[in-house]
Amino acid sequence: MKRIEMEPIVKKYYDALDEGKVLGRKCKKCNHIEFPPYLACNACGNLDTEWVDLTDTRAHIGQILPPLLVFPEAEFRDDNGGFMAIDVLIDNADPYVTSLVHVDPERYDELHDNMEDVIVKPFIIDGEDRKICSWVLEDFVPTAEDLAPKKKRHHNDDPYATSSASTAAKPESFECDNDPLFQELAKTVIECAAEGYGVDESEITLDTDIRLDLSNESMKMIAMIAGIEEELDVTVDIQEAGNLNTIREFVLAVKEKM
Repeated sequence: MKRIEMEPIVKKYYDALDEGKVLGRKCKKCNHIEFPPYLACNACGNLDTEWVDLTDTRAHIGQILPPLLVFPEAEFRDDNGGFMAIDVLIDNADPYVTSLVHVDPERYDELHDNMEDVIVKPFIIDGEDRKICSWVLEDFVPTAEDLAPKKKRHHNDDPYATSSASTAAKPESFECDNDPLFQELAKTVIECAAEGYGVDESEITLDTDIRLDLSNESMKMIAMIAGIEEELDVTVDIQEAGNLNTIREFVLAVKEKM
């Protein structure tokens, strides 16, 4: 059986965005494309995939939501113009939901009624803590202001924002907490969580519920995973991470991979 070399997919994806490139994974067996990138092919199950550059790709849209049904943060709208949610249809890839930015909300009816003719392209923007891939209409030409770095916004910028981790009762103790390797991994995971979610490390404990205490935004979870993969040289499956609730559960899952 051929041995498949694992690599930190999430880290390389975000490193490429920092360099202005949008990468996916292409199956060597059936040519199916995974975007956002995933280690295995979701079409045939093959593990032998390779990187493919999608920076200059063009795609259609399969669905578009009117602005009133989409609730981006006000700062996101200010930084990225009009906003709509769309299904992007890349050739040989599964559709996925993402954001269409720099589009006049008044054009919703026009775009919806002519979806089969609408062409979009990737457009890298500043997220809260790192670059993310959104999409724009094919004829969109960015201005210098559109390309200028945006102010980083963090959880701590809101004076009314609180973390239940900082006000919670005394955390429950577990036998695993005293294991030296567990303690070392916990320190790294907490550091990566703080970086990914834009909060202070002091706000995070082993009992912190990632979605309830930090954020339910998947992009922040991906940022946390990227940091863990880089620091600990492990590959964390995003679907597996979706089943983990607390920092302690995350540390235990990483420990099993060491």
